[in-house]
Amino acid sequence: MMPRKMDDGLTVEFTLPLILETRELHQVDIDDIGPLVTEILEQSDKHVGKELMCVGEVEQFQNVPKISTKVT
Repeated sequence: MMPRKMDDGLTVEFTLPLILETRELHQVDIDDIGPLVTEILEQSDKHVGKELMCVGEVEQFQNVPKISTKVT
């Protein structure tokens, strides 16, 4: 889900991996990204030119504000 530059040249749009039918938001813990990045860098020949996805926990979108409030 790459950022997309908008027509005004100033705004960048980020899309969320939200499944509209179920309102699920797929998330990944930042602590889980390190091993993934290590694999990509150490085995770069296997990953060049490919779009890779990393998904962890699935949360109902309506719970996101409550969770954000709890952890901040």
